[in-house]
Amino acid sequence: MSAPVGQQGQQTADATVEAVQTQASGLGLSWALRVGTVLFGSDPAAVILRMDGDNLARVNGFSMVGPLPVGMRVYVVEVPPAGQYVVGFAGGHIGYIYAQTVMFVASGTFTKTDYPDLRAVIVEVVGGGGAGAGAAATGAGQVSAGSGGSGADYARAFLLESALATNETVTVGAGGIGAAGAVGGDGGDGSFGALCIAGGGRGGDVVLAAGATARCGNGVNPSSTAAVGDWAFRGQGSGGPTCIEAQGAMGGYGGGSHLGGGARSMGITTGGTNGTAGASYGGGGSGAANGPSLAAKTGGNGGPGLILVHILI
Repeated sequence: MSAPVGQQGQQTADATVEAVQTQASGLGLSWALRVGTVLFGSDPAAVILRMDGDNLARVNGFSMVGPLPVGMRVYVVEVPPAGQYVVGFAGGHIGYIYAQTVMFVASGTFTKTDYPDLRAVIVEVVGGGGAGAGAAATGAGQVSAGSGGSGADYARAFLLESALATNETVTVGAGGIGAAGAVGGDGGDGSFGALCIAGGGRGGDVVLAAGATARCGNGVNPSSTAAVGDWAFRGQGSGGPTCIEAQGAMGGYGGGSHLGGGARSMGITTGGTNGTAGASYGGGGSGAANGPSLAAKTGGNGGPGLILVHILI
């Protein structure tokens, strides 16, 4: 949706209204400057208006200031019987209008003055997913497996323009990194300044090696980072590893986030398999698994985080 034009467009409108008034007066027609609300304004040649004080629900007009968002309050020069010309803005509009979404997949800075019509934002933050644990090296008759990483947390906040600093630091949480035969790395926290924060997923922390007995391990819980925002949801916990002597091993599944699925377990194997990466954004990686007499295997990486800033005018 296009936003109203700025100062140059308004100056053009001021000159246009003067020309309309002069022409109407020269033809002996009356004119009036009125206020209305835009019901449809994407086509400047076919703007639909609701005029203040009228019983008529809709009036067709022509915009001298370009495309207009629905709900915008505007000044209209009315020249009966059928001329309505939008010539300026009447100081705001009804409610908030979605303008665009700014997507951060890497850390950076949000500068509110880059969006001159901004009145509020809705921020969504997802942290980085946790990595799955690796599978330890095995000897003859041994199997091993690692737990999955948990999914990242999600937070959402509605923020008025006045609550925003001119520049807000945006930190996108990286996905945790898997390691061979070791616990998985934690996902990074995501944050929009101090106004909206979501924790990263925890790395898988169980690495089993089993010999003559079957063993299972636990998965990991979501992040313990305190979320900041109007709404917040924890990521999904992960699955634990399974080691069954002579039958093989299975790495744990990764937990999902609000915007990304966790990696699935690869199932029982007598060979060796690395974990699988979690999905974007914020999914946990799965754990690795090993059959007998194999080198250590690596857990799957966590999915990267994401921050969305929805601009409202």
